[in-house]
Amino acid sequence: TASLTTALGLVLGPMAFAKFFAPLSLLLLGLCAWGCFRQWRLSAPACLLGALAAVLNSGWFSGSCWGVGSQMLATGMGFLALAALAGVVPGEAAVEPVARGAWQRWARVVLAGLALGMAVLEGADIGGLMSVVVAAFALWQGWTGPGTLGRKLATGTARVALMAVVALLLASQGVFSLVQTNVTHVAGMQQ
Repeated sequence: TASLTTALGLVLGPMAFAKFFAPLSLLLLGLCAWGCFRQWRLSAPACLLGALAAVLNSGWFSGSCWGVGSQMLATGMGFLALAALAGVVPGEAAVEPVARGAWQRWARVVLAGLALGMAVLEGADIGGLMSVVVAAFALWQGWTGPGTLGRKLATGTARVALMAVVALLLASQGVFSLVQTNVTHVAGMQQ
């Protein structure tokens, strides 16, 4: 599959990949967490402390050291999706002072979908759980936005649907492989 792990393996080669995958996955997790916190307008020290907390979290740090750095990459992509959704609500300024139009807000929703697709490619079930969390956040964000109740519900649902379609397009090969190996070719599933 065309994932970050595959790209790192091709670029680094087998020996360097074995040596550097854990620190690189933690570095990417930290950068994505920092970017998410920065998009939510936290102060620079808070962003740094949040990124360090994400990297040095005992579950993620030990998992990466045990060789499942792709789970950290999936978590980082979840942070990236949340960062993309940071400036989606009209009237809410993100880090940059440029006012966004409606098409720019929907472009950020597409970017969130791409990040979730990569999370599913990297972490499979963890990416799926991350997708549920980000979808719940997008629904909440739509619910708390401006407009009537019907418009809020339609906007939140449309954001989640667009993210799901984009994520599925990106992760379709990985999802198809998972279904083939874990559902279709399992003994007893032919009935």
